[in-house]
Amino acid sequence: MDPSDFEKLIADYFLKRGFVDAKVIGQACDRGVDVLATNTEGELELIQCKRYREGNNIGSAPIQRVDSYMRSRKAKKAWVITTSDFTKEGKDEARVIHVNIVNGQALIKSLELYYPGKYML
Repeated sequence: MDPSDFEKLIADYFLKRGFVDAKVIGQACDRGVDVLATNTEGELELIQCKRYREGNNIGSAPIQRVDSYMRSRKAKKAWVITTSDFTKEGKDEARVIHVNIVNGQALIKSLELYYPGKYML
């Protein structure tokens, strides 16, 4: 799956989870946000998608970047979703600044609820 298709999958996944809107905005110079999603309360949530191979783990920089964008746009939540995992520093940063992170294993488990048997790492 190419990065663009991964972003589209994540937007669709958020719609299936009950969000009222989710659109892909990812492109060069996107400031670390690939999907804008609106939750059921009308609040904006920002999602950064990282389609990486196993072992290419996400550090703190992408988490800080999406948090900065969230604050400047007054969004309710920020997410970083990856097909790989997060470094210790990435996990710690997400915990401290309250960015939601989803690694590949958790993502596959969750996708299985909405797309049975369709995706695997």
